[in-house]
Amino acid sequence: MRLSRSPSCRICQFRASHETAWRAMIDSGDGSLRFDWRQMMAVSPGSTPPPGLSSISSYRFPAQDAPSTTASSPGSPGDIEHALRGLWKVPALPPPQGFQTATALNDADSLPVQKHHRRICLGALICAGLLSSCTTVGPDYTAPDSDRYVSTDFAKAAPYDDAAPLSDWWTAFEDPVLESLIKRGFEENRTLAAATANLRLARADLGLAQRARLPDDTLEASYLETRQSSAAFTGIADDAPPGTETFGIPSLSVAAGWEVDLFGRVDRLIEAADARAGAAEAALADMQIVIATDIAAAYLSVRGLRDQRDVARRNVENLRETSDLVRDLRDVGRVSDLELDQAHAELALTEAFLPALNASITDAENRLAVLIGATPQEIGAYLADDSPLAMIKAPIAIGDPAALLRRRPDIAERERLLAAATAGIGLNIAEAFPRISLLGEAGVRSVGIDDLLSERALNFAAGPQLAWSVTGLIRAGDRVRAARASADAAFAMYEQTVLQALAETETALERQSQLQARSTRLEEAHAAATSAAALATFRFETGTADFLNVLDAERVELDTANQLAAARSEVALAQVAVFRVLRAGAPSPVAPSDR
Repeated sequence: MRLSRSPSCRICQFRASHETAWRAMIDSGDGSLRFDWRQMMAVSPGSTPPPGLSSISSYRFPAQDAPSTTASSPGSPGDIEHALRGLWKVPALPPPQGFQTATALNDADSLPVQKHHRRICLGALICAGLLSSCTTVGPDYTAPDSDRYVSTDFAKAAPYDDAAPLSDWWTAFEDPVLESLIKRGFEENRTLAAATANLRLARADLGLAQRARLPDDTLEASYLETRQSSAAFTGIADDAPPGTETFGIPSLSVAAGWEVDLFGRVDRLIEAADARAGAAEAALADMQIVIATDIAAAYLSVRGLRDQRDVARRNVENLRETSDLVRDLRDVGRVSDLELDQAHAELALTEAFLPALNASITDAENRLAVLIGATPQEIGAYLADDSPLAMIKAPIAIGDPAALLRRRPDIAERERLLAAATAGIGLNIAEAFPRISLLGEAGVRSVGIDDLLSERALNFAAGPQLAWSVTGLIRAGDRVRAARASADAAFAMYEQTVLQALAETETALERQSQLQARSTRLEEAHAAATSAAALATFRFETGTADFLNVLDAERVELDTANQLAAARSEVALAQVAVFRVLRAGAPSPVAPSDR
């Protein structure tokens, strides 16, 4: 008969004692070896045997269950135990006292308290030795120096102010509608909502990583209705009083385990999670700036396209009047059909611009609606008036390149991802080392409910555990190489982001400067074309010039008017692009300790 292992059974006490003492190294079934001292220090003072078995006094274990005192053969569990004891300098345990004489099992002195004290002291010494050698493996992260990529000033900084950029740069356009749109975008944009959720996720992951420092605990309660086999213990069961073959075993217990971060695995886990949380914060900050610039660009596009449409409509009206005038002049013989056909062609060409402008306006309005989290029908309320295109007249403050790199959240995001990848190297190195845990369990267990809360029902176990995956060492090298490759890729992406930020900034500054110069020249050209058209009309009316001169002058005037309206829209969009590359309005970076 093989009895269930109950802490209240003295046979089970002895069996557990000699098995754990002589089989300290056990195979967990997943390729890892566990050096478990918990059972070896289990104590169950004053336990009561099950009913019907109290008369057992001379039962002997079968020969195959008795511990052997001969040397282990090579490759045996005892051989592995000896090797690991030498590695970790764990002293060999003496064989349990009293196992030769089974009749001593019922003697309370056969399991002296002093032996448990020695085991507890031994476990404490082992823990102290391991804790004294604690270290954090892997490379320690150092943030790269971005200042080495920049000079003291931008190459195209002449038309700009070297002061720090405005944090609320959209107010420089002095457009209340734009300010209200950006405010709603911050509140309702779905991409920002997703980035905010990703930040909450990253912070939750950081919290989980930090909780790895805390012990794991389990509270258990059970009640087992047990019946012993009469066939296996014939003689014993026959001597048992009637009704004692079946009995209940209630138990209450709480178990806890705490990993000793011997090689910094938990530290690296927290470090990586903290870096990823910082990357999520930077990504959210960057997304806020991008969304604000996208809203401003879409809104200014609507205003600029509407201005161009207004110019085209005025040109259509003027050309229609001109066409009617030419028809009247042709009827009286002052002009030929050539002038009339040219007037009709100019009118049709100008009218052809309107459908394309209307389609572009609708596209910009719908993009703006998506950016502020509104439907296409709702966006009309913001754009009901015919306000002119807003532009910034004063020079834009841009600061210096070094401040730009420190300010841009996309660079901060890449830097944090690099920190997470670097921590991943140490994490994978630590995974190759053994894990040390402190385990403890306490509870009560008895035969029957009446004795469950008695002192005799108390049982507990405590001690350290070493877990080391031998086969995992083969894969550890590959994991570490993969982690190093990931860190190299993260560093390359960091450098790419820095270089791209500098290039984008120089491009945006140059483009805005050149577009501003073009707009200024077009204003001069339009003024001259308007004057020329008026002069040509006057000369035709006085008979000193033909009507072809009037048509040519009006064509130049209309063309410069269209180009000027488009150029002003491009200047406004270029100003927004400057704020986009400057990442103006970015919140201050959050230190890891503040998260």
